[in-house]
Amino acid sequence: MRPRLADSPAAPRGFSLAELLIVVAIIAIMAAVALPNIGRYIRNYQIQGAAQQVASEIGTARIKAISKTTNMGVAFIPGYPRADQYQFIVEDTTDNLAQRAPAPPRASPVSGPPHGVVRTLPGGVTFVTAAGSTRGIRFSRLGTACAIGSSASVCPALATPEPTGSLYYVDPSSGDMVITVTQTVTGLRRTVRVAPGGRVVVR
Repeated sequence: MRPRLADSPAAPRGFSLAELLIVVAIIAIMAAVALPNIGRYIRNYQIQGAAQQVASEIGTARIKAISKTTNMGVAFIPGYPRADQYQFIVEDTTDNLAQRAPAPPRASPVSGPPHGVVRTLPGGVTFVTAAGSTRGIRFSRLGTACAIGSSASVCPALATPEPTGSLYYVDPSSGDMVITVTQTVTGLRRTVRVAPGGRVVVR
């Protein structure tokens, strides 16, 4: 005997057009809410990453100065050789054994070849020009930092050719050397502060 139609399992039913439109509308609303937040997160991540990148290279320069027991130090120079680039330079010449002996800082440093890899900031991120004549940060063999150009007697000037302009400033209240990076599209900024003792902080 054939089973009655009512006793047979129900046939699978697809989505109606109205249900599909409702789902698409919900997805569109969620995307409209989420995308701006995702964009802000990406931009914040990019500028924070740029500041961390600069801070890391400053820390590397400091470690290099300590490990090499340099006489004249290691100079970190923002915006050199290009405005959105930076590097550190070991100013003691590596082939002169006499300069490896303990000696006071020289007023006219003998510049050695660049020992740091030239780094480039992420696309759309640049250094902020600051007022003043300070141009770089020098770390001594003890790991302390001084602002190049702020006072030749305290922090000897860079050897020629010296980069021009100023891309950081010295905070008069704390003595910290402050480097600022900015995202040109959004105007977001992050600062890298280097204390006279050599401590590096990103804010």
